[in-house]
Amino acid sequence: MSSVQTRVQKAAAWYYERGFTPLPVAPRQKVPTVDWKQFQDKRPTRDEAMKLFESCDPHSNIALLMGHGGLFAVDFDGHEKAMSLFLAAGFSMPDGCPVNTTAKGYHHLMRSKKPIPDKVAWLKDQKSGAQIDIRGKGIIVVPPSTHETGFDYKWYKQPT
Repeated sequence: MSSVQTRVQKAAAWYYERGFTPLPVAPRQKVPTVDWKQFQDKRPTRDEAMKLFESCDPHSNIALLMGHGGLFAVDFDGHEKAMSLFLAAGFSMPDGCPVNTTAKGYHHLMRSKKPIPDKVAWLKDQKSGAQIDIRGKGIIVVPPSTHETGFDYKWYKQPT
């Protein structure tokens, strides 16, 4: 990596230091620009992870790979309506759970001792359109990324 880092390279290093596996994503998209499936079962070394960002567009989005260390995301589409749906089903969020805002709602990042499978429309309210998905494999886009609509992803509750 050059001595002058782009914002996405700095973000990638920050995420890696906190135990996440960051991946470069095309600007304003959710499509990784690297062959990431090779890392689905084995986390890359820090050098391997940072090398993925060496020649990426400085305006790239950044994603986190789900599955490593039991990492999964509860994806709330529909903001407060989705949270109401979650609470009404008898669930609650653990304290200290990192949360980032998305164009449609929130990602709550959690860890499990067991692998968590993906589940689209795990909870859904037909009337409001609120939906909760589980992301146990694949990726989620995180700050400092920009959605195709121009919405900037932000941390509501940042990982430590």
